Amino acid sequence: FALQLGIFNDSEARSIHLAFALFLAFLAYPAWRRSSRTAVPPADWLFAAAGGFCAAYLFVFYEELATRPGRPSTLDLVAALAGVVVMLEATRRAMGFWMLVTTGLFIAYVFAGPWMPEVIQHKGASLQRFASHMWLTSEGVFGVALGVSTQFIFLFVLFGTLLDLAGAGNYMM
Repeated sequence: FALQLGIFNDSEARSIHLAFALFLAFLAYPAWRRSSRTAVPPADWLFAAAGGFCAAYLFVFYEELATRPGRPSTLDLVAALAGVVVMLEATRRAMGFWMLVTTGLFIAYVFAGPWMPEVIQHKGASLQRFASHMWLTSEGVFGVALGVSTQFIFLFVLFGTLLDLAGAGNYMM
């Protein structure tokens, strides 16, 4: 702490965590069932790099984003929309088509609010507001669920893996 190295706030830690997760998702999960299981195609490397950059965007440009809250630049919006698209592709690969359909329905609800039945009707959102809320704030993708994964789940998985490699896994079982 005295050197101020390696100290991240929640937003920065979540950004780094998601960047690694997206990068690994495209390298670990092939695009299609018939895709090679032994080699990573160049397109997946591009998706991994794009996903890593879009997720790390909040970490890299944290100071700039903090100085202009609510006023995203064009680059912010492009990174946010690309991040949402890349996240949807990673979701399809890791969780399957039906999770993508469910997510798509919720995204459609964001834009179709004015045409919904009165009970669930809302004024809707623009593409800019959607991208900003979903990717550039701590309420969308970088919300509570990613925070729990960053602060707790990662540590339990790391600790469990270290115990297993040290031979304590059999003892625990």
